[in-house]
Amino acid sequence: PCPDVYWFPLVTQRFCVEWIAIMEAFGQWSDGSNNDKRLESGYEAVPTRDIHMTQVGLDQHWLHILKEYVRPLQEMVFTGYYHNQGWLLMHPGRLTHFHEGLKVTKGTRYIMISFVDP
Repeated sequence: PCPDVYWFPLVTQRFCVEWIAIMEAFGQWSDGSNNDKRLESGYEAVPTRDIHMTQVGLDQHWLHILKEYVRPLQEMVFTGYYHNQGWLLMHPGRLTHFHEGLKVTKGTRYIMISFVDP
């Protein structure tokens, strides 16, 4: 879509539907404020209504996907830096691009944000 941004499918639509169903069944979304008791500091700098993967026991599965599939691509594309369902939008966050969530005017938007550190 623009320089240094890559967009391609990462997971299937079935994967998305099943993970959304898990989150909806769990139902314990954060309140979208800066206060977040799940975090060690208790402060969320960029508040969202979310569920952490640790809360539903999927953190190790998601970390495996990041380690085995996303990180190798990241290391290849960003040298020296170790909106269809299931697609990945990868960019060097905070270096050249920021992400944002635009206002939802109809329905529910589900996004999964991950940070892959070198």
